[in-house]
Amino acid sequence: MGPFMIASILKSKKECDLSCFGGFTIAGSKTPEKLLLQLRDRLLPGAIVNEIYGQTENLGLILSPNPSGPIGNCGHCPFEWQKNVKLVDPETNIEIKEPNVPGEMRTKITGFSEYYNNPEETKNVFTDDGWFKTGDILYRDEGGNYFFVERLKMLIKYRGYHIRPSEIETVILEHPGVSDVSVTSIPDEEDGEHPVACVVRKIGSNVTAQEIKDLVASKRSNSQQLRGGVVFLNEIPLTSTGKIARGKINQIALTAQRE
Repeated sequence: MGPFMIASILKSKKECDLSCFGGFTIAGSKTPEKLLLQLRDRLLPGAIVNEIYGQTENLGLILSPNPSGPIGNCGHCPFEWQKNVKLVDPETNIEIKEPNVPGEMRTKITGFSEYYNNPEETKNVFTDDGWFKTGDILYRDEGGNYFFVERLKMLIKYRGYHIRPSEIETVILEHPGVSDVSVTSIPDEEDGEHPVACVVRKIGSNVTAQEIKDLVASKRSNSQQLRGGVVFLNEIPLTSTGKIARGKINQIALTAQRE
């Protein structure tokens, strides 16, 4: 299941007994470390918590799950797969071989050849030498474990800086009065884009927009400040598969800006 479904289970008023589960497999989006730790605390010792990484176009998993690896990893690449997986700087197209440097995941796949009736999109996602551009930013550590960072198209561009929404979201989730958050952006004529935080308060919380802004200001760089503001919601809109409805979130931020 996705991270937001797990978060809903963990914060349910009626506590769910999770001791009958041998493990959970999490997919769909970046899972905050805090959420992973909370889930593990609710499971019996020895239960497995897996984060996995794959894509429909790749016909499933791209990496092999590694539940015994460091927390937050979404798998490693077995030796026999390595020739078909690489990280690339999406701006220079140079392969990234050193550890802990984010890049776009690209794959050499055999089961997917084109998008149905969409030759333009098909052309855009394949390089001239046949590598598929997943559109996902990951990095790998010294042990070969991969960590999902963000969708490439979700990166916010502020004055030439690339801002990862997940980094800001992690900080905001530290506030005891915050239940959920999703960071998006609104356009700005001078700066390009300004980050906006869409926040769900915990029941009984009266956390203010200024408190959220101050928290981010105290822990993130100047380029990552919430110049687009804070919008409070009753819930984060999700798709039918449990992923954040990014289009709706962006529309909410734009509407709040106009108002």
